[in-house]
Amino acid sequence: MTEGMIISTDPPDLFQRFQRYPQQFNRVMEKAMEASMLHVQSSVPAYPPPREGQSYIRTGTLGRTMGISQQGQPLGKPSIYKTSKLGNAYQGEFGTNIHYAPDVIGEGTQKPLFVSRWWTIGTVARRAARGILRIHEIAVEELARWIDGY
Repeated sequence: MTEGMIISTDPPDLFQRFQRYPQQFNRVMEKAMEASMLHVQSSVPAYPPPREGQSYIRTGTLGRTMGISQQGQPLGKPSIYKTSKLGNAYQGEFGTNIHYAPDVIGEGTQKPLFVSRWWTIGTVARRAARGILRIHEIAVEELARWIDGY
């Protein structure tokens, strides 16, 4: 289950220019990626209300594996929560590895029983996109200010 987002800069070689200042670049970009991951987590909607006459107990497992409670409040890190540096770029991964997640929240794999009742991982990505872009704009602005004052 993947939903991706790529952020690029203008000029495209900006990150390559910062290779001369790896400590500053890494510090700012790691902070931006961590902030992005927290923003994605805060973009996960609360559980939908139970169906009328629901005969089973909801455990909240899906939410807990995404780091949220049934009410949508943060609980901790989700089961898939990883940031990594790939050359001059940073990558973040967020989600759940629970086996039935694609059936419930999968983009394009959600079963009819859950459509229009449950959000999808794509919904989370779309809700988070604007904030993630802003976080990275701020990071690039911080790097530019640093290099101007250097």
